[in-house]
Amino acid sequence: MKYRLFFPVLALFVLVCALGYKADDDPFAALLKKLESYLEKYPQEKVHIHLDKPYYAIGDDIWVKAYVMNAQTSAPSTISSAIYIELINEKDSIKQQIKLPVISGLSWGDFKLPDSLNEGNYRIRAYTQWMKNAGSDFFFDKTIKIGNSWSNSVFTSTNYAFSKQDADEKVNANIKFTDKEGKPYSANSVEYQVRLNFRDIAKGKATTNEQGEIDISFINKQPELYKSGNIIATLTLPDKKKIIKSIPVKATSNNVDVQFFPESGNMVEGLPNKIGIKAVNSSGLGEDISGVIVDAEGLEINKFATQHLGMGTLVINPQPGKLYYAKVKFKDGSEAKVNLPRAMPSGYIITVNSTGDNITAKILMTADLVGKGEVKLLTQHNGNVLFLSKSSSQKQIITTNIPKKDLPAGII
Repeated sequence: MKYRLFFPVLALFVLVCALGYKADDDPFAALLKKLESYLEKYPQEKVHIHLDKPYYAIGDDIWVKAYVMNAQTSAPSTISSAIYIELINEKDSIKQQIKLPVISGLSWGDFKLPDSLNEGNYRIRAYTQWMKNAGSDFFFDKTIKIGNSWSNSVFTSTNYAFSKQDADEKVNANIKFTDKEGKPYSANSVEYQVRLNFRDIAKGKATTNEQGEIDISFINKQPELYKSGNIIATLTLPDKKKIIKSIPVKATSNNVDVQFFPESGNMVEGLPNKIGIKAVNSSGLGEDISGVIVDAEGLEINKFATQHLGMGTLVINPQPGKLYYAKVKFKDGSEAKVNLPRAMPSGYIITVNSTGDNITAKILMTADLVGKGEVKLLTQHNGNVLFLSKSSSQKQIITTNIPKKDLPAGII
């Protein structure tokens, strides 16, 4: 009799434990707990540097003040006791490095720019040993200009003209040399050297004309590898003093790079997809474009035009199995064909908009995902969970409002 009662009670106990375990065994909650544990065990540091000037001359002192912060709490970090600050030239070579003590998340110091430095663009890079665990992407990195006081007596202005020579790119550069009052350096000897991606492409000699100009040309035979560089021009003054000027070559063609970015990372079939547009010219500046979206059969789907600095948006509802491309028109009248990303047959789309006091997030899903369980929306900032919502997937559209007052400033 006792055994007959024992087994039903045991079965009931196992069933209750199993149900309780299933309710608590939420893989999403377990993932968040692991993330929280990881960030507690391996907190991330951030470094910010204040400089005393935006640009410097050879022989100057660079004064710095450093802030080492905990990325999660934005409070002064207590992890590192030292910070490393480096001066790096255009060839990615470290010219100077200093190590400064960190006290309560703060540090300060200076380093002198030696006379042996060449003028040009340099980078100030700062990090702690702890930050190296996460890689150099998290280091502080800022570009500064370092000039030469002798070079400040010579000023240059350069105009470029680009053309094609078979598959190669040809560059014609007109360089004008003047003093600070705009008077040209005429009949002066110039030696020049052209470097693209730190590789010597061309060199030669020239003499400035009455307007202080020289014309040089060079060919970029590997435009897929070499995108930019500089011209090192050495001007000989009447007193035989040589002045070296570094003239940037930002591009070797007029090509415009056009890219399309689905708001949710991928285009999804059967749903309205918001697509970001970005067009950048060969100098790295935004360039406005216009055009139409066309499917593989040539049917026009939508028109688009960038609104500001080569940026804009469009909406497209890709149909199953269809491929799409953009017929892009540039400001010089030329056109190009750019393929849009291939749409996925199943997935989710998230659109985010600012509406009054809230951030409105709208989740759209393909029909095959309806009724397949809860849809969770997580908002994070510096690893901290700010907002978490759970919604039923019984409908294809889920809308969630996040109060702005609950969100910090910054990128979420």
